[in-house]
Amino acid sequence: MLRGVGRVCSQHIKQAPLIPAGRHEPVLSLHSVHHHSFRTSCPCQAAGVSHAHSHRQVSSVHGNTVPHASSGSTRNISPRENRTHIGKGCKSSGTLIRTQYPPELVDAIDAFPSPEMNDAVQEGLRQITNSPILFGYFSNRETARKLAEDMALTQCPQRAHQVLTVAHKLGCRFKPSHYESVAHQLAQGKRWADIPALVSLGKHQCGRTSIRMLNWKARAFAECRRYDQLRDTLEEFAHENLHPTRRTFHILLSGYLLNRDLNLAKDAMERMAGAGFPVDASTHAVIVSAYRSLGLDPEVQMRAFNALHDVDGRASTAVLNSIIQQFLDANDRHGASRFLKAFGQASRPPKPGESVTIDIDNHSSSSVLNPQQSTRSTQVSYVRPDAATYTMLMNYMAKQRDLHGVLVTLNRMKVAGVKPDHGIAAALIRAYCFTGHEGAAVNLVAQMCHSDTTAHYLPSSLRVPQQHALPLETEGIQLTAEHFNVLMDGILRIRGLPGARVVLRAMCLNGIRPDEVTVQILMDYLDRAECARPRELIRLLRYLTSHTLSPTLQHIHIILRSIMRREKFLIYGSGWDVTAAKYSSKRQDLSLFPEGRVSFTRTTFEPTAGLRAPRRLRYDSWLRPIVRSLSRRNIKSDRRTIALRMRHEAVSKSELVTAKDVFRRMVAQGMHPTIFHYTALMDGYAKQGDLQSAEDVMQAAKQAGLEPNVVMYTIIIAGHGRQGDPDNAMRTFQRMISAGITPDVPAIDAVAHAYFAVGAYNVAKRTLVALWSQIRPFPEELAVAPLETLARVFRSYPENRTYSNKKLSKQEKRLLRWKLLGVLRAWERQKTWVEKERERDGHCETAATL
Repeated sequence: MLRGVGRVCSQHIKQAPLIPAGRHEPVLSLHSVHHHSFRTSCPCQAAGVSHAHSHRQVSSVHGNTVPHASSGSTRNISPRENRTHIGKGCKSSGTLIRTQYPPELVDAIDAFPSPEMNDAVQEGLRQITNSPILFGYFSNRETARKLAEDMALTQCPQRAHQVLTVAHKLGCRFKPSHYESVAHQLAQGKRWADIPALVSLGKHQCGRTSIRMLNWKARAFAECRRYDQLRDTLEEFAHENLHPTRRTFHILLSGYLLNRDLNLAKDAMERMAGAGFPVDASTHAVIVSAYRSLGLDPEVQMRAFNALHDVDGRASTAVLNSIIQQFLDANDRHGASRFLKAFGQASRPPKPGESVTIDIDNHSSSSVLNPQQSTRSTQVSYVRPDAATYTMLMNYMAKQRDLHGVLVTLNRMKVAGVKPDHGIAAALIRAYCFTGHEGAAVNLVAQMCHSDTTAHYLPSSLRVPQQHALPLETEGIQLTAEHFNVLMDGILRIRGLPGARVVLRAMCLNGIRPDEVTVQILMDYLDRAECARPRELIRLLRYLTSHTLSPTLQHIHIILRSIMRREKFLIYGSGWDVTAAKYSSKRQDLSLFPEGRVSFTRTTFEPTAGLRAPRRLRYDSWLRPIVRSLSRRNIKSDRRTIALRMRHEAVSKSELVTAKDVFRRMVAQGMHPTIFHYTALMDGYAKQGDLQSAEDVMQAAKQAGLEPNVVMYTIIIAGHGRQGDPDNAMRTFQRMISAGITPDVPAIDAVAHAYFAVGAYNVAKRTLVALWSQIRPFPEELAVAPLETLARVFRSYPENRTYSNKKLSKQEKRLLRWKLLGVLRAWERQKTWVEKERERDGHCETAATL
């Protein structure tokens, strides 16, 4: 539909840093370093600013260069600039250094890009040795360690490695503890990809390593999703003659669970017990914290909850947060509220010996925990909520479009004395974007920018008025890629790709490199809103990824989803005429099975749940290198990808037996099914015309603790419509209303389509007009429009996500039933008229025969 959208998006990304933000703001050039902004090894080069240009920028933006750290002189800087300082010699306009260092120090560090440049290294060492100021930073190992820690927190953390290399060449002999402290700073800045190289450097310079260093390395592999290298952790401990600790096994256990690999997780627990570390309360805490990707498991939750007696305050808070998060993921507010009671009154400090009792019996939930499963009393010591607790609550309310609830939760956090962090800021930005307060979201991000120049760029470029009275004080909150990702997700819905271009430019100005989530947001928007072809999505992903930005399973999921949506269109067609052709002699059925254009399956199940792209359109060859990258890292299929495989088997190939086998395999691997897996089976049965089996699947989902939603009812309504049975379609719609489920655009469209299919065009039109107000007010200019125009305009509306998860009130149910009653009366009149016409035609034929 939109050809060349990948090239369009690439153009926006390349031109994002080229837009002049203001008269006195330096204009950056991507082409001064590399043609592809994301295909650079250094994140600073990804921003597109050369070293020499950055040298000039510091002088132009700040007026004077930074004074020497050894001297006591300082200059006057603005309060915003006082948070962080832009260091001279930085290859990115937003690279920040916490401490003020001499500008020539950063130049000296950058003169050592690699140990192989012997002549440059020797010359650089001579310059440092001849400068007493510079030599003082590298001659003492404690000073060099502090310098490396500060460099690790910049946007060019590779400088920390260079500092340690230079200091070692100048005679400093570090201990493993020095490398451990630098690794800690890299972890604080989420620079996990740089930790393995640091561990190797430490071993090379010290001649040995430590348990903590190997634990940092294992943690980095888990965070970077390098599960292939994570499996070699215990062998590396044995090679270094070191014994793994309980923390080592917990890191392995957490990584395997995040990768949905229960076999390796069980093996890690067995090897942990064999090493003399039996399963304890901290182990249960690790399991429940990493179990989110596998689904809601009451037994795992109860074991972790009982372990709260034996873990410290921070661990107990993390356990409760994980349990509550799993309930919120399942949209189970009652289950989450039960465990929220364990936090007690967050607005006051706990009294000595205070305890909080969770009353499980008095709270209903769709996934009730059995009190008999608990081997201990449900009375636990007071657990204090932290910023992560309020963050997940605010994120849930933001998805429900409940801005008032978000602000109330934020005020409660302030009363409780909890200091906000970057997660709180991201949750508030998300709430503003989801509720249509674009200006507040933009101003909140601008308030966290590093300088007044970059802070002014976002509101002025997006043309939103500046706001100063915001409910969150962002002083001390570090601006990260997460904040820009959340803002971009909201801006794309409102402004499209031009708005994303502004956000990318702001990221560049603040020295923040786009990450995997940024690419995922762009691809998801292009797929859903711009209807980009799969080949354009593949081209965009291959363009944006490099050895510093690897493709993820979420990227593959978006591409496979786009392919399968087109397969479904090719097989079943689209629009009301496809079904109406089966019941009308005046319409032609053009549906056919497109051989060679649908996906097929591969012999290996991982990492795409056995799905393989079509060969005819070259999707398979284009996607193969990306899939191979995931396979090399030993990444397993997730529940969303398995749901796509089930939908492929049930809908595209009509093989429900295979779809059920995939479902059983997923459960056997320890992954709990979601609403998407049940809807895939329901859709397959409905396409085959077996609506009773589809109803049975919906009841099975309900028994599994998943309440039927509007999608499930829409599948059944559409199934009745394809069979030419508008009566049962309307009865199913009425059942949905009685269950308190708010109809959306596809549900209403399916009911009208059921009447259209059998030729009841007036009833179909009356259905659309009567139910139009469920989405938005009926436009008066369409009062006399034909049915075709009404259907086209109604389908153009975005799905009513605002109220899709909200139950209908009694008054709303009564009003909706009254509207449906008028539709049913019109349908009865239509049927009576049709029957009379048939009787008259029959009499005429009889008379003609006589």
